[in-house]
Amino acid sequence: MVTFLNLKSLILFISMNKRNSIILAIVILLGLGALAYYMNHKDANKPEFRETIEIDATPKEREQIQKKAEELKESIKQAEQENKPKELVFDLYLQLASRYYTLGDLKNARDTYRKAATILPDNALPQTYLYSVLRDMRDFEGARIAIKRAVELNEKDAIL
Repeated sequence: MVTFLNLKSLILFISMNKRNSIILAIVILLGLGALAYYMNHKDANKPEFRETIEIDATPKEREQIQKKAEELKESIKQAEQENKPKELVFDLYLQLASRYYTLGDLKNARDTYRKAATILPDNALPQTYLYSVLRDMRDFEGARIAIKRAVELNEKDAIL
């Protein structure tokens, strides 16, 4: 077996043996092809997460929920501008996330529960609700992490 110590010895080896140079060229081309395929398909193994689900609501019910969600967004904006207590803002975010979830808007529900979790990070509620949203999105790893975090926070509350 030949060991290549440097580029010069590789070039010398290839030039001395045409059959090896053809094989080496084929191996290099196959390697480049595999690399190109991988680069174009590297996300193909990631699971597809659902961002929405169908809900059983009449158009009128959907409109009422959307209207309440818009009112909540406005209340959040106002509460943040007026530096209201973080517990109030937290509660408003939970309500808004719940409306998104009721509408089947999983992506916005997830993002809003995560926002609530940043406001009161020691509160287990957002993590508990986030578990349900992520499960429905089919993000099972994210759901596992959320429920684990909720349990940890609940244990911490029980000790206090």
